Amino acid sequence: MIRLYHAPRTRSIRVLWLLEELGLPFELVSIEYQPPAKPFAQRTPSGKFPTLEDGDTVMFESGAIVEYVLERALQDRDYLPGTDFSAADIMMGYWVQWASAMGLLTNSPSLRAHDERLSSRPALQKALAAT
Repeated sequence: MIRLYHAPRTRSIRVLWLLEELGLPFELVSIEYQPPAKPFAQRTPSGKFPTLEDGDTVMFESGAIVEYVLERALQDRDYLPGTDFSAADIMMGYWVQWASAMGLLTNSPSLRAHDERLSSRPALQKALAAT
């Protein structure tokens, strides 16, 4: 089973959101983020957030983990930008939501609408509730 090491307000939300979207079984290990005194000092197997364990596989770096999860779970499906939700929405949605929280989207109605669509997704709401 997949185990995700997660801390609130880190890029691990990308992986958590994807796991929720796909409905994959996983164990969430929530750990409080500690400002590191040295690199790789978080209390995870890799010392970083996010960290994913899947059997003997241990990974960090949210983009690589998203690609791994997609390849593992959806080998026969393609995600392309367009009208359907895709992993690209998760990868870029993190930054759109950050920009929204910082008040940087006031002159960007299309990005604000995109943020609203992403924020209304039940899987994101479930992922955020776990943090």
